[in-house]
Amino acid sequence: MDAHALVPGDYLRIIFDQYSAVRVERSAFYARAEHIEVLPADGVIRTRGFNGRGPVAVFCYGVPGPLLLHCGDHQVLTQIDADREHHEQAAPWWPSLPAPFFTRAHIVTAVRQLPAAPATEPPDRRDGRPPRMATTMTMPAHALRPGDYLEAIAARHPAADRSSDEGFARVQWIEVLDPEHAGRLTTHPAWRGQRLLLVRLRSALDILLLGADSPVRVLAYVNPERAAFEGSFDSDGDGPTFDPKVPAGRPFTPAEEQAAHLQRERLRQDVRLPADEAALYPQRQTDPAERRRLLHGVNGVRLVPLSSLPWPHGLFKCAHAPTGARLARGYPRDKDSDGASQAAHAELFTQLSAQDFAACPYHQANWPLIGEIARRAVVGPEREWRSALIPADTDQLTRQDERWLNSFEIDPINWDDGHDAITNGQHRLCALRAAGVLTCPVDGRHVPDDSYPTPVPAHEHAWQTVTGFWTRYLTKRLRNPKLADLARRILLKCPASRRFLFGTDR
Repeated sequence: MDAHALVPGDYLRIIFDQYSAVRVERSAFYARAEHIEVLPADGVIRTRGFNGRGPVAVFCYGVPGPLLLHCGDHQVLTQIDADREHHEQAAPWWPSLPAPFFTRAHIVTAVRQLPAAPATEPPDRRDGRPPRMATTMTMPAHALRPGDYLEAIAARHPAADRSSDEGFARVQWIEVLDPEHAGRLTTHPAWRGQRLLLVRLRSALDILLLGADSPVRVLAYVNPERAAFEGSFDSDGDGPTFDPKVPAGRPFTPAEEQAAHLQRERLRQDVRLPADEAALYPQRQTDPAERRRLLHGVNGVRLVPLSSLPWPHGLFKCAHAPTGARLARGYPRDKDSDGASQAAHAELFTQLSAQDFAACPYHQANWPLIGEIARRAVVGPEREWRSALIPADTDQLTRQDERWLNSFEIDPINWDDGHDAITNGQHRLCALRAAGVLTCPVDGRHVPDDSYPTPVPAHEHAWQTVTGFWTRYLTKRLRNPKLADLARRILLKCPASRRFLFGTDR
């Protein structure tokens, strides 16, 4: 729904996701809009993309300040829980707003009737949720800093239905609006004359406006898994989504930073964390390697050997997909067949000829040169392929080659270390492997201090994948290494024999 079509009573999505080890209700990310104003297009805060219309400010139940909405569509609930709606109507969060809150703003008075959600049984509380909310500390908003977990939605009915840190969102970006401009922005007596803050929260697409002296609550102890995972995305939040034009917006001064630091340290000394605070956060990752990547990893681009990357998990728009499907039918599909799809696609790679590769449009590029330039771009200081060009490259690059190089930046291959599938880039990886390229840029989660094995040529890697699968599978099934080795050699030498054991050549 467009921001200018919102009306009071709509349940607006404030937060889009949260890292949690327990189930979080979908409706937990929504808050009831109690008061909506459209700001003047030529005011202190302006936006692009509204075709001359001003920003929309929404005051929501439980939210500590008005939200300045980005241009475009917003998500709202199409059915409202009747008990929750009745509770929040009876005790509004913003009961005494002036008319209007913002200078020269237009108040939205329209209403919308939506059907109540059908009655449901109370939720089952055997999902591991803790019996209480996490410990918080209260501070003035001007002491907030990026990395804090602000209580963005402070209440939801019923209160017992919230998980331990539900409603808290990570602060990514803060900018200060000076008092003289704040006085021109709002008519509210409690806010007029004080500094105002523009705050960007992770997984929230809008800008939260806070009075610098207003009290806010933050988590005193943050789930280490959540802090590690969400903190690694902070680079995505170094600016607001809708690019507000704030003439007087500025970062905190060194004096303000020092004062906030001292105030935060005093507040932390007064916090007494219960002995079971860490127990509020059950581990989501129990595998030691995955947990290490979560706690110590970062999200970003690094150079990865193609032999460390998985083979395709499925072929899309590939002329050889039928052959791959036929090969896959010759692999087992039982509880011991983990990695069968990878092995089947690796085996397909070994069966394709140079003519097969040359006939594919994805392979019709100078991939050796593309791979080398991309490698230099990642290991070089600029991390951008144009800066990695040398004079000898210029005459060899076609426009299509440049498009493929651009793809590593605008549509990067995505893979988290240890995962058995990539998110995208299967065609590019196939073309790079066929061209003999050994490494390529990959975006995803990794531990910076970890190193990758020595790159292996693609055909050698493919046969390692195939033989490794059959060795593991047959050894586990036959429980006799010598017999398993004999069976493996037979199945690799006579692939047709597999169909009698594992499938049919239909």
